[in-house]
Amino acid sequence: STHLQQPSSVKIGPNGKLYVVDRGNGRIVILNKKLEYLYSFGSAGYGLGSLQDPWDLAFDENGFIYITDRRQHCIQIFTNTGAFRGKIGNQGQQKGKLNNPAGIAIDRFGKIYVCESGNHRVSIFHTSSEFLECFSIGLGMVNPCGITIDADGFIYVSSAETVHVF
Repeated sequence: STHLQQPSSVKIGPNGKLYVVDRGNGRIVILNKKLEYLYSFGSAGYGLGSLQDPWDLAFDENGFIYITDRRQHCIQIFTNTGAFRGKIGNQGQQKGKLNNPAGIAIDRFGKIYVCESGNHRVSIFHTSSEFLECFSIGLGMVNPCGITIDADGFIYVSSAETVHVF
């Protein structure tokens, strides 16, 4: 079906196609640049390869897709055709755990930056799934949900009422 329900993010993939996070249907929809439906992958549900509340996505240098899933508190990894490849994170408040992951970005060094709206911080993993570190600015970064990284390596994080630069 081509009907989108609560799309939350759209990114251009390395192949030039548009990847739309279709939150309400628990899937990723792939469109061409004329916005014509090509295919989709994922299905609503719990468990590996199923998407309960997908929010955002990012691509690594190999074209793998990293999708934040807020209700499963993890990042799920897929090929660009939708084959499940792995998972990063489990629910929790400790370092290396995730709580309502939202925005995601990957830098040129293979570092994954993920906004955790539930823990009010940004956690950093490597594409190998290894946890590296996390950062926050305390109460000034409430509900971080969007993130991007510019060519100079500056990290921009949107939160409840502002945008922060790191």
